[in-house]
Formats: sequence, C-alpha cells, structure tokens
Amino acid sequence: ADAPPDLAAGIPARYDGEKMPTEGELWIYRSAPDAPAPSFHAQKLKGFAVGSFFGRSLAWIGSSAGLFLATAPSFTGGTAYGISALTGSIVYEIEKHALDYAGENERKGYVAWSLPDLDGDGIRDTAVGAPGQNPANNGPYPYRGRFYLYSGATGALLHVLEGRDENSHMGFAIAGIGDVNTDGCPDLALGVPYQKVGSF
Repeated sequence: ADAPPDLAAGIPARYDGEKMPTEGELWIYRSAPDAPAPSFHAQKLKGFAVGSFFGRSLAWIGSSAGLFLATAPSFTGGTAYGISALTGSIVYEIEKHALDYAGENERKGYVAWSLPDLDGDGIRDTAVGAPGQNPANNGPYPYRGRFYLYSGATGALLHVLEGRDENSHMGFAIAGIGDVNTDGCPDLALGVPYQKVGSF
C-alpha cells in the first residue's frame, strides 16, 4: 500500500499570470526512496472558485485515510474540506451552521487547528476560525467572529465559540497551549485582535 505523503502545502493565492488570484491550490508531496526530504509533488488539487484562497490553512487529523483539513476562506463566505492524504480526494465538506452569515465577509477557514478527540470517536477534531462572522446579523460589518469546532471524521459541527464584542474579529489565530489549568483537558489560546480591554 502507498504510504501517506510527507507534506501538504497550501498555495492560496497562486496567480498563474492572472490579474487576480486563482482558486488556490493544494500540493501533496511525497519522498523518493532514501530521499532526505520530500522531493516531488504527487498530487495537485485546485480550488472551486476564483479568489477562494483554497489552501489558506491546513490541519492534520489522521485516521486510516490520513485525513487533513484544508480551508477556503473566501469561497461563498468560507468553507473547509476533509481530504484524504492517501488519495488526494475530498472526503467531506464541513457542516454549515444555521446562523452562518450569508455574505462573503465571514472568512470561515481563515485559520484551522487540529484538536484532540472531542466527540469520543477516536479521531482528532478541528477548530476553524471565522473572523468576519456576524452572529446576530445586526448590521453589515460587526465582525464579532467565531470559532467552529468540527468532527475530524465527518465534518459535523460539534460546538460554536462566539466573539463577544463588535469588531473584535475573533477567529484570526489559534494555538494549543497545553493543559494550563491542570484539569486533564488541553487548552487553547484564541486570537481576538480587536477585543475591548476588560470586556471578556
């Protein structure tokens, strides 16, 4: 059987000589026998729409299919796909939320992160940032932002973390920080670059 690829690289603003960015691309690299590093790309996936920035953020999931998540934050408000690293095929698209902002400014998929197994199915799950999300639809540009937590196996929505204040842009960045409060669960640091001081 073929081994999983050594590297997946997103090229979200690949130009190809056009005046505006193309759909974005994802390249899956494999190593030649005895090569010290990945030396050639075995597969190339293109985004589905001009300017979608496919490949903006990647998050490793695992499983027998070698799943990873690849985002496209400018495709109809943003989305992400579970992709098999073994075959390069799309396994699923993440589940939509009933209150998703319909405009293009949500930017769901601006950042993605691999999480521990949250739903108990034995497979890592994912977090996806949407810094332009408008939870209440109360005006065109409140930009409170969100983080969506998804099943890594199926792309089903598990939980939503809402930004508190307008223009706070929650969803720009995320990082694992270990178990800070020693409760046995890994903790996260979430980027909210314009959060009002003292309001959280």
